[in-house]
Amino acid sequence: MELRMRGDLAAIAPTVGLALYRIAQEALANAARHAPRARTALGVEVSDGNVSLVAETTGPVVAASEGERERTRYGLVGMRERATALGGEFSAGPTPGGWRVSCRLPLQSSTDSAGAIP
Repeated sequence: MELRMRGDLAAIAPTVGLALYRIAQEALANAARHAPRARTALGVEVSDGNVSLVAETTGPVVAASEGERERTRYGLVGMRERATALGGEFSAGPTPGGWRVSCRLPLQSSTDSAGAIP
């Protein structure tokens, strides 16, 4: 695995940071499960009032069993729900060489700034 970070990570609000952590955790768990011999690069970038995360896996994917193919994809659903609950965007899907998960979240959520003094 490779990790790339850019920008001021201290600017990320706690609730946004937790959502970002959970999305990265699920993306990496999925990569380990479905492509254990592949390479995954995780990138986090803070810019323009947002934080972006991209997890890109390239390499061989393990063929899913019959039961695995029919299983509901709660991990992807949960990642999407976390992102949209904070007013962010989420996408995931196959690429020519593997799989890509990406999200963009605002640096601050409404719950983080609710008690803030202007």
